[in-house]
Amino acid sequence: MEKPTIITLIDGLGMGGAERLLIPYLRYLQANGFALRVCALQERHGNPLAAEVAALGVPVDLLPVPYLRDVTAVPRLITYFRQHQADLVHTQLE
Repeated sequence: MEKPTIITLIDGLGMGGAERLLIPYLRYLQANGFALRVCALQERHGNPLAAEVAALGVPVDLLPVPYLRDVTAVPRLITYFRQHQADLVHTQLE
């Protein structure tokens, strides 16, 4: 049986509170047999946590959205989730 795929959707990978929780969260999910992917919607201070996420072997994608309430991003998000066959989408957005 294939591992279930969880995509974490986050506004950016800067050094905020939700972002700091991301690494232990991903480690936990990896240890429990999930396939993971992270999608950031904005560039935040160079997205410093992207390298840490990638070091775990978790792919990191940037899907630029100018502001979080941009409804024109919805079709792109749907396409992205389908392309990567998400079983679950976990969001951490402002």
